[in-house]
Amino acid sequence: MSTTNDPTTTTKSDHETPAFPVTSNNLQALLKYTSHASGHGLTSLVSLPPGSLFSKITAYTPTPTPQWHTLQVSRTSHISLDSALTYLNHSCNPSLEIDTSRMEIRVARARALEVGDGLSFFYPSTEWEMDRGFACLCGEEACVGVVGGARDMEREELDKWFVNGYIWDLVEERDGKKKD
Repeated sequence: MSTTNDPTTTTKSDHETPAFPVTSNNLQALLKYTSHASGHGLTSLVSLPPGSLFSKITAYTPTPTPQWHTLQVSRTSHISLDSALTYLNHSCNPSLEIDTSRMEIRVARARALEVGDGLSFFYPSTEWEMDRGFACLCGEEACVGVVGGARDMEREELDKWFVNGYIWDLVEERDGKKKD
């Protein structure tokens, strides 16, 4: 794994206070900020069934390289989410899925979203290679341990989660075989 920082070290977010109001991207009815030992996060203000639309991604800026706060949206493109969505945390049992082809965030297909749930997604579902790996703190039974991007994961492991098409294309190139 090639990451800038030691992936076993957890550091607090680069922002002491959240950088965006929840009104950016019209999120005020959907989520609120929370704080924890490693930085900021988001909590749901709504209950929604599995697979339903949580939010469109409408506020963003293209960025030339991956950074801790960017989202990979294609094989070579990254964006900075110019809203509270930049504070979606990682989980190996995520509450949300980010579909970059539709620029949508949906409730995870495997579970409903309830008021008070932490808002998270599986980072390797969008990230081939991250600028900073980290030790996962989700505590889930299926935890991957160290999060460093899909590049560092086996196809069979990635099959457990929703993963964007360009990530599957990159896995196919790496492994020399198509996803079933």
